[in-house]
Amino acid sequence: MGISNKAMVVSRDIVESIFLRLVADIRDIIRTSTSEKSRGNEQITSRHVQTAVRLCFPGELAKHAVSEGTKAVTKYNCNLSADKPMLMPVMPPGAFGQPAGGFTFGQVASAPAPSAPPSKAPVAQQGPGGSTTAFSSVSQSEQAGLQFNVADRHNKFKTEFSGHKIGAGAAVYCCAVLEYLTAEVLELAGNCARDNKRVRIIPRHIMLAIYNDEELNKLLLKPHGVIAGGGTMPAIHRLLLERLARDTSSDDDEKPDGEDGTAAITAGFGSLKIGAATQTF
Repeated sequence: MGISNKAMVVSRDIVESIFLRLVADIRDIIRTSTSEKSRGNEQITSRHVQTAVRLCFPGELAKHAVSEGTKAVTKYNCNLSADKPMLMPVMPPGAFGQPAGGFTFGQVASAPAPSAPPSKAPVAQQGPGGSTTAFSSVSQSEQAGLQFNVADRHNKFKTEFSGHKIGAGAAVYCCAVLEYLTAEVLELAGNCARDNKRVRIIPRHIMLAIYNDEELNKLLLKPHGVIAGGGTMPAIHRLLLERLARDTSSDDDEKPDGEDGTAAITAGFGSLKIGAATQTF
């Protein structure tokens, strides 16, 4: 199943609009939960993002989004703790029968040499000008098991909250929630495209997918949401349906007047028999 360029633009706009709504909710949370003195120094963590998701997302959508975010943050923290070296506890000289000077503060525990290099081993890379820099071979997105760029979302958090510290878990949690929402919308849009016998998703399919899902419709379209290129929804106003039902019932109640089933219309100046060969005036 493919996707058009316009549908990609619509998906990106949906992600950015939901991110801005989460940012607005986080600001409200910080304003109501902290004092004025510590309001500008509070760190944005995954707990703030989780609370904003519960406030913004409706029903079962919020439960699944919170589950995905928690799972991504847990995986990210586990990968970080696995790559850190283990430090020996600080012990005074001569403790437990050890000779003086046997331990040093912050000594790294000796461990057998691994058969393979660790997953996050710094790799030396020669940059422009002959300078050698060390960088991590595993990105934050890979550590969290996500496809969205965690570092880019972290920079956007810094832009929105310039006076606050941004925790690593906040960007990971937000990326997990946005990735889940995007996957949900594209899955329903793909089903809609398949029902219409198309092999590529267009904005029309995204519009139909969101409109036919109650929670996505409440989150993205209500009250005045519009998708560019999505068209309009096929619908008939209820007053027109009531009028059509009245006309149909009145037609069923009428009985034919003629032998051949035709109705006679009588006017003040004569009579006209519909369907008859002759007309009398």
